[in-house]
Amino acid sequence: MGLKPPVDCEQDAQVRVFFDGLPWYEAYMAALFEPDQEKRAARIFHAERLIVARERELFGAPLDSAERRALNSKLHALRALRGCLKPETPQNQPPLREASLKLADTELAA
Repeated sequence: MGLKPPVDCEQDAQVRVFFDGLPWYEAYMAALFEPDQEKRAARIFHAERLIVARERELFGAPLDSAERRALNSKLHALRALRGCLKPETPQNQPPLREASLKLADTELAA
């Protein structure tokens, strides 16, 4: 008898299928897998901003919307990840606007 993956794994796979390619999801994944400690804080901030902006867009959507649940879950995960960063700047955040703009400029140039 084969092992069945836990429900959470199945749900994560479904999230990837539904939201892959959306700006907030791409930024979330980039933040999770950023190997450079100094860039990670900026990526987390950038992803949080995109997620909050998307939550505002969906404000009138049904509360049981799959995307709203995914946004909420991913935002909590990013905040937990931010809490694990070395305290190099106040509250583990980059100089907010400057770091986010540098990251955006770098991504646009690529």
